[in-house]
Order: sequence, then structure tokens, then C-alpha cells
Amino acid sequence: THIGNAVDTEVFSPRDKLRCKRKFGLPENVPVVVFGATDTTIPYKGFSFLLQALHILKDQGINLHLVIFGQNPPKQPIPFPSTYVGCMSGNDLPEVYSAADILVSPSLQECFGMVISEASACETPCVAFDVGGVSDVILDGHTGFLAQPHNATHLAQCITRMLVDRDLSVQFGKNARKHILDNFDSALIAQKHIELYNRVVNEK
Repeated sequence: THIGNAVDTEVFSPRDKLRCKRKFGLPENVPVVVFGATDTTIPYKGFSFLLQALHILKDQGINLHLVIFGQNPPKQPIPFPSTYVGCMSGNDLPEVYSAADILVSPSLQECFGMVISEASACETPCVAFDVGGVSDVILDGHTGFLAQPHNATHLAQCITRMLVDRDLSVQFGKNARKHILDNFDSALIAQKHIELYNRVVNEK
């Protein structure tokens, strides 16, 4: 039996983007890309690949502002203006997701990807490496983009497609929230667990 992780879609819901950008002092006319992890320096979270992708985007003349949340901000120089907002909780995290135009998750291993599912529930489309259970959360070409694992060039291409086509990213965001509501809402996941327990008990 395969049951996904639950997402509280009332907590993780879209907020006013402009208000959220202003709350964190983010530019209003520049695309905002968010990256986050419990500890951003953990190697398998893949920040080194995001950094490579950012250098590629810089060379291509792409403009963006990077937001990072979590423990221990990366120490490497970042080729774009960036804002480190620290560890987020409560209403702050949905507001960080809502302030962003896209979320990038370059993790090299993920069993599910809670950051991706939370951002998706906030109508923030995601770009991530196609690893583990990420493809359960991101429907490639419908709610976001899946990049080839360990491939910073392809990651940069996926980010570019999302940033240059605003209509596409907005539609992906709406598709992403619907996908979470239809498949990972906490009430739905709870019911799936109840049905599983009942089936096992009856089989015994």
C-alpha cells in the first residue's frame, strides 16, 4: 500500500504575493526563486547543483532574486542578490512560498519532498531533480518540471522555462495546488490510513 505524506492545505495555501514580498523585503519586479531545507548545507540537499545552475543563468543574462530558508546559510558566493530568512515556522513558511515565483529543490535523494508539496499547496510551481518520490508530487510539464538528476545544465534549463514564461508558471502553480488537494490533503490521507487499518483488521 502506497500512502503519501499529508499536507495541511488550510495552513499551506496561497497568500497575497505582493504583500508577502514586501514582508520579507523582496523585490517586486524581479522573479523570486526560493530554496530551503532543514539544513541547507547537507550535501544531499544539492545546493552545489543549484549554485552551478545559477552561474549558468547568470551567464545567460537571466535576472532573479534568491531566497534561502533553513539552518546554516550556504557559505559559497551566490551570483545573484539573495535573502536568507532563517528557519521558518507557522504562517511564515507559507508566506515565504507565496512570495516566490518558483521553488527549486535540487535534492539528490528524497523519499517524498515535503518542501515541494508545501510550496505546491501554496500555488508555487517547483523545479526539482527527478529522484525518489518527487515525481509523485511534481507532474512533469503540468505542475512543474523534473530535471535530470546531477545535471545542473538541465536544472538551469527548467528554471529558465519557468521564469521566462510567467503565464506557464502561474498555470503550473494552480495545477500544483489542485494536485495536492486531490491527492495529499491531510483529511484524505487520514481516511486512507483508516481504510488500510480496517482492511488489515478484517483480514485478520
